[in-house]
Amino acid sequence: MLKYGFTNLRRLETVEPVEIRPITLLIGRNSSGKSTFLRTIPLFRQSINTKTSSPILWFGDLVDFGSYDISVTSGMVDREMSFTFVLDDVQVVTGGNIFYYRYSPPIVNSYENVRCKISIAPVERRTRISNIEIELSNEKTNIALSFDEDGVLTSFNVNDTASTLNLDIFRYTVSTGTLFPAIISHAKAVGVKRQSGVVFYPPTEDSPFEKEALRIIRASTDKRISEKTLKEFVRSLFLQPFLTNDYLRRLSNSQNSKFRTFIREMAADPESVTKKQLSDLILGSSVPNVVDSISSKLKKMFGSTLYIGPARARSERYYRYQDLSVSEIDPDGKNFPMFLNSLSYQQMNSLSNWIKDLFGYGITVIEEAGHISIKLVEHDSSPNVTDVGYGVSQILPVLGQIWWARARPRGQDDQSDFTLLAVEQPELHLHPAHQALLADALVGEALVSADDEHMRSRVSFIVETHSETLINRLGELIGRKRISRNEVQILLFEQSLQNEDITVVRSVEYDEKGVIVDWPYGFFEPESR
Repeated sequence: MLKYGFTNLRRLETVEPVEIRPITLLIGRNSSGKSTFLRTIPLFRQSINTKTSSPILWFGDLVDFGSYDISVTSGMVDREMSFTFVLDDVQVVTGGNIFYYRYSPPIVNSYENVRCKISIAPVERRTRISNIEIELSNEKTNIALSFDEDGVLTSFNVNDTASTLNLDIFRYTVSTGTLFPAIISHAKAVGVKRQSGVVFYPPTEDSPFEKEALRIIRASTDKRISEKTLKEFVRSLFLQPFLTNDYLRRLSNSQNSKFRTFIREMAADPESVTKKQLSDLILGSSVPNVVDSISSKLKKMFGSTLYIGPARARSERYYRYQDLSVSEIDPDGKNFPMFLNSLSYQQMNSLSNWIKDLFGYGITVIEEAGHISIKLVEHDSSPNVTDVGYGVSQILPVLGQIWWARARPRGQDDQSDFTLLAVEQPELHLHPAHQALLADALVGEALVSADDEHMRSRVSFIVETHSETLINRLGELIGRKRISRNEVQILLFEQSLQNEDITVVRSVEYDEKGVIVDWPYGFFEPESR
């Protein structure tokens, strides 16, 4: 599950995080902010996949937002812009330290309903990450980090209270060239090796967080306890990112009797200064891994998203053959012929049959005399795509991208929760009957993806549309139980009653019969003057 929202982006001053369902439609009048919302998807991707010096790459191969000054909500150039993400499963690795050559493997902790808000602010001719806020519902914990213009941590709050960490000793910086950053601690022992987001310390060195914990615990426990025993106890404390009473109870049952009184006193006293200090140290040592886990998950989600825009290239009768292996369709569909030519025989046959089942014709690619051409396959004829109407040439790249969202092969390292495809106005130049068939294509692919046990990702579609036919067809398919109402939503973009330059986004849904609930009267009618 993914929810996301943002603030101060063009007309969209505040968009609370909305769930991305298998099918999400964006509906509204022209210039209401629909394209802005949808294009954040390819914006994240081009920002992730390109080496940058700022969190966001406003102008790239996929979309062009211009710059921060142009993209920020009008009149708010000096204000921060923020992006909020809510994830349902984040796995954080802790532990993995070595004490006296005794190694205990890292422990994986899973957290649900993790909310991460990343704020960016302008500085000179670029932008920087100014704040990161993380809420972990499991632990009823929120963390707020603030950074200066050099990316150095300036404040660290836990549950709205300043942390006890001495930031002169525990110095953090945030990586500046990505919206999904890494937090780096400079208070590390010499020779530290980083592997898979976990810091490993040499056998002769302890982490600075553990050194400070040793000092605090030594002052509160029996002085006759050996250094080795004390270190092993500290190591057990740092196996979890949070020092909860439940964890303290479990520790009390498993630890040396010399530590049981110390543990029970901490658990019994809600105002324990020692517990607060140790909790902040443990959380402070885990924050880089928490942020790294969230960032890694978001990078996998958005790094492989697909996008196709509204202005798609006109088909040509012949295309010059190129020895190119094309693994993805461009946003304008210009490389669609080369994409088709790169498919295997089985893939091409699968795509053709899929389109034929929907629209009654298949497609094929013919290569001759150094050129290739796209032809339709219908009955006993094979006309060139340029001879069958402009609408067909415009919808084929869209259909290809919808099919490819599920069919594309995945590497061993791709563990993304789902594939996200953003489509702008797929119905352009289509007859209403074919616009309705687009709904069938979206529903079919969403359901196949969800039901296929061999698929490692769910396909979700975000579609900007002005098609009343497509909207009604989705309602019909819900009423016929072809898809659940909970799998579909409509995001409605409406002018704010307080400020005509600001758009308000709200979600409307279908009921069990496929009827839209709370649909604004006269939405598709012209405004009266």
